Amino acid sequence: MTHEKPFLIKKELVPSLSFPSEGLPMERQQQINLAFMLETAVKLGNSYKEEIRIMFRDDIGLKMVETSVWQASQKHIVLKGGIIIPFNRVESVQLQ
Repeated sequence: MTHEKPFLIKKELVPSLSFPSEGLPMERQQQINLAFMLETAVKLGNSYKEEIRIMFRDDIGLKMVETSVWQASQKHIVLKGGIIIPFNRVESVQLQ
């Protein structure tokens, strides 16, 4: 992970992005922590409509979206509105 500043985008623009198939380099513990944060985000999104910040990389660079997470698996993250981000392209999740 870098200290590069992410470009904030609206969740509605995520489907227009292109995602490489290869995942981001990440240690196993980082993956476990990310999965735990996403599980928490799903609970907050479904129960309280809480929004979170998700930093991810498309084929151009680091992006950030602020939205609710409806579902998360080891393959995809489903945002409010059915918008999908590949799990292997997510760098971090921040609860607000």
